[in-house]
Amino acid sequence: MARGTTGRNDAFWSLAVGTVANAAMIYGVLAQGWPPGNVWLAFWLESICLGVVQFVRIRRIERAGRGRKTMMGSVFWAMWYGGFTGVQGVFVIITAVITGVRPDLTLWIPVTLVLVRTFADLADIISRPAAFQPFALVMPITRMITLHLGVIAGFGVALSLLEEARAPWRYQGISVEADALPVLILLGLKLVAELIVGGVLAVVVSRHRYRTRQG
Repeated sequence: MARGTTGRNDAFWSLAVGTVANAAMIYGVLAQGWPPGNVWLAFWLESICLGVVQFVRIRRIERAGRGRKTMMGSVFWAMWYGGFTGVQGVFVIITAVITGVRPDLTLWIPVTLVLVRTFADLADIISRPAAFQPFALVMPITRMITLHLGVIAGFGVALSLLEEARAPWRYQGISVEADALPVLILLGLKLVAELIVGGVLAVVVSRHRYRTRQG
């Protein structure tokens, strides 16, 4: 069966790419010493890409002919999410500068991972049945909440680092700098949440496509 007709490969492909991206960032910060600021900037890029992907999803519903209400939905989404992401960017940039930014491979690798995931999300939207476009909003909301909570935590830690030096966190021989803890916690939360929500979504869409073809 073709990818475009089942939707199964695209749904699971998007989930797989996201899982690999999150795991790679955890490894980079924990084992390779990536500057936390680099990952925070990659997260903001992911927020921007997430908004663009969701806008494409809403526009696709509009083109399916669901009336003016959905058109207002896309306008509202662009205005609301654009403002939200702009404010978030202020906190992210401050946090990134305080925790350290290095414009080398440790920045471009996470940025590349985010862009690859965005293309996987777009492929999933194109293959997803129109009936499941609104239902798929659950995944962007999950990612949006975890990103926002992570930014708040990271900003708080960054401000505390300006006041006094904090000792590294150590556990069973593993040492993590204090400014890296929030981004690692965020990565862990995203990984678990996206595996659960994305996995359920992928299975539901795949079953719907299979039943449609059988019917």
